[in-house]
Amino acid sequence: AELWSAASGVAAALRDLGLPLGSRVATWCHPGVAAAAAAVGPWLAGAVVVPLEPGWPARRIEAIARDAAPAAVVADAPLAE
Repeated sequence: AELWSAASGVAAALRDLGLPLGSRVATWCHPGVAAAAAAVGPWLAGAVVVPLEPGWPARRIEAIARDAAPAAVVADAPLAE
């Protein structure tokens, strides 16, 4: 129930942004319910998930983000600059 509620909240927030179906949404979450909700929520909103792991090297994350050009990011913590 907790996962479904959190995922539904993510989906609602993404729909409120007005993203068109098929938009790419990056996820940046540590393992846990937030990560699962970040993976399921965009799917519920009709988006494509681009997973990014906080432990990956910065250059890898930058390359994936540049190539994917996500319309939004779902994160469980502030993103490093």
